[in-house]
Amino acid sequence: MNAVEGLLRAAEGDLVEGTRLLGDAVAGEQKKRDADEYRNDPPDDPWPASRMLGDVYLKHQDYELAIDSYRRALDAERNDAFALSGLARAQFAHGDREAAARSYGRLLYVWSNAEAGSRWRKDADALGLVAKPIADTPAPERPYALDVNAALGPLDWEPYAAPKLDAVDTEGKHVRLEDYRGQNVILVFYLNDECVHCMEQLVSVSAKAADWATERTVVLAVSSVSPEKNKGSEKLGKLGLRLLSDPDHANARRFASYDDFEELELHSTILIDAKGRVHWKRTGGDPFVDMEFLLKTLKTMNAKPGMP
Repeated sequence: MNAVEGLLRAAEGDLVEGTRLLGDAVAGEQKKRDADEYRNDPPDDPWPASRMLGDVYLKHQDYELAIDSYRRALDAERNDAFALSGLARAQFAHGDREAAARSYGRLLYVWSNAEAGSRWRKDADALGLVAKPIADTPAPERPYALDVNAALGPLDWEPYAAPKLDAVDTEGKHVRLEDYRGQNVILVFYLNDECVHCMEQLVSVSAKAADWATERTVVLAVSSVSPEKNKGSEKLGKLGLRLLSDPDHANARRFASYDDFEELELHSTILIDAKGRVHWKRTGGDPFVDMEFLLKTLKTMNAKPGMP
């Protein structure tokens, strides 16, 4: 909390109190590091506190203190690119172009395969320093070039093909996702009509029937309940969605909505686009009931280029 409060105070113009709080955060973090109680991967905090302190000093043109803070950050997290960017800028502003060029060279190596457009890289590039990438590492490293990684899969997350759906409706007819190609599908895996929370979810989904229709979307609700029970259920009969039966949990397993270890059904809500691709999913012990979020996500999905 000292780090957050320190950044806030500094942003409000109270540099003395802001840097004092950040200094306390640095000391507290170092105490944890010395006691081997601080995790770098994943870190307990998003940045080393000393780097945040360096950013404040740099902004207020106290370059010596900024340099000292960035160096402390790099002692804690070697070759941290954000700290290297700040260090290069602080050294340059302090008049030490040689040191700035070295820090910039280290940054060029660390981010040699990073995507273009990073603010920290742009700020360092703007200094106009001439440097080659410098590998300041204990031993040679194997670079992970983007084109090599791309061969393993897309660099950015993309919607993926939905698993097979083959469930049975109340009339005993097999229902598949292919039947709805050209429409979006909200696929809900629920427990049964005796699950109160499940019923609350289905009621919430059904209440948005007009919105789903406007967005060219149908709702399929799948459970292990038999077609006969689905058909005769008074609790579910008036809901504006299609009830499907998955008695052996084969579909639930394919959609990772069944825990084989505990042999438990799980609640899942899955948004599938008109091309049969999964865009969003929520699975867990409780049903998903935030219909406004789901509608917003659906609208965003429909607005993407290439969507029908």
